[in-house]
Amino acid sequence: MAAQFRHLALNADDVQRAKGFYESVFGWRCEPWGPPDYYQVWNAAEGVIGALQQRRELKPGVRMAGFEATLSVDDLDATIAAIEAAGGRMLSRPFYIETVGRLVYFEDTEGNIVGAMQYDAGEATRIASGTPGVSATAIWSVRPPPPTRTAGGSTGTTIRGGSWRSAIRV
Repeated sequence: MAAQFRHLALNADDVQRAKGFYESVFGWRCEPWGPPDYYQVWNAAEGVIGALQQRRELKPGVRMAGFEATLSVDDLDATIAAIEAAGGRMLSRPFYIETVGRLVYFEDTEGNIVGAMQYDAGEATRIASGTPGVSATAIWSVRPPPPTRTAGGSTGTTIRGGSWRSAIRV
């Protein structure tokens, strides 16, 4: 199956200011989810999670601007192999977000930074139906364990807490 857009995040220097802007201008409903200053937006598109989050650097020295896209894939290990074979560059190790799925960030041949996620079955169904999830603050409250090697040979980190930064190569 072809990869589909499932998650689009807006990065902001001042998340609360951006939240007020998008809620008042576009009527978005920003619901807190996960770490501080992270909001999910469920009424911006069908079958896609919108997010509003603190601006970050997925590639050292490059601050994310505009939308940050994450594609839903059936097999993350096969996708990683295909990205590398086609000339893309991995920016993070795969990591698991509990109850959501395995995620990795890469840079394509044109310098675009994109996420690829193999969603857990229940989460994929929930997103496709447009049903908002429950708050995941507890998921982000503890430190992640050390990286482990997957069956496909890639290294991954289970994120039960901490942040995506623990999976970024520096």
